[in-house]
Amino acid sequence: MNDPVVDGLLDERSVVSYVQDRGLLSSSTATATVLRGGVSNVVLAVDDGRRRLVVKQSLSRLRVRDEWRAPRERVIAEAAALDAVRRLTPTRVPAVMHRDPASNVIVIEAAPAEWRDWKTQLLRGDVTPSVGGHLGEVLGRWHRLTVGAELPPEVQGQPSFDVLRLEPYYRTAARRKPELSPQILPLVEQLSSRRVCLVHGDFSPKNVLVDPLAEGLPLWVIDFEVAHQGDPVFDLAFMASHLTLKAIHRPAWARLYDACLRDFVGAYVREVESGDPSARAALTPRLSSLSSHVGALLVARVVGRSPAEYLTAEEQDRTLALGAGLLTEPPDELDPLFELRDRLAA
Repeated sequence: MNDPVVDGLLDERSVVSYVQDRGLLSSSTATATVLRGGVSNVVLAVDDGRRRLVVKQSLSRLRVRDEWRAPRERVIAEAAALDAVRRLTPTRVPAVMHRDPASNVIVIEAAPAEWRDWKTQLLRGDVTPSVGGHLGEVLGRWHRLTVGAELPPEVQGQPSFDVLRLEPYYRTAARRKPELSPQILPLVEQLSSRRVCLVHGDFSPKNVLVDPLAEGLPLWVIDFEVAHQGDPVFDLAFMASHLTLKAIHRPAWARLYDACLRDFVGAYVREVESGDPSARAALTPRLSSLSSHVGALLVARVVGRSPAEYLTAEEQDRTLALGAGLLTEPPDELDPLFELRDRLAA
């Protein structure tokens, strides 16, 4: 068998023979397209008219302005995490069809063609707050059922989380905004030392695929390459920071984004409180801690290695001010966060 990835990365030409040689597609008429949006992987869709697959191969150097490298075996850890959460919520993630550790490639089920990513919907004002509720319930279930569980060895450590989140977001923000480092660096220590449950690590609207028309809001969560055993507050804060950024960028729809965040946090809390007392104690979020992490992430989305691409210069200033405010005086409720954001906008 000729292996098309021995000498390099898969592309639109080589990926068809790759999946056919492995018995994943039988048709000789399969076509491939590049899926855009990611900076850390080659992602290709392959379709033979009867079956659609997504082929993902990790890059060692991310496609960003700064020098940013990450361990390529993270894609194999992603497959292990997908398997683990699919046992808990089989309708909320795609199935893993094939994994290739030698080439750092996985093949997963593709979503139906009519599904859309939630980030695109949010930015165009197509905001359904109940999506936030569904996501809070899903995330809460993952966290609740993995407290104290034996996780796959591939996700027990934190190498990818450190390289792809702690260093480019938290530590870089602390270096570039040294006046905030006394508030940011203790958060790094917290995230590094607490090993509570399975944490997604990239729980954001771009990694949520939704059928915008179907009843019951079928959805998938994707991109588990930063999954690890860690502190559950990060997943909550990561989603909250993204919804807050959308409200800064699209203030006319801020109340809808706020409703998404309320539904998200509320559903999460209800889900984790349905578990046993030890899980509740480990998972029930302290909103002041959540606010601090949201603040650090907002600062990082302006001065870190992965700035939010849609913010204008004025919006970046407001984001920095809000992030600093949340870090120095973290509120223990959501309303003060919304009020501070609105005062900065006014």
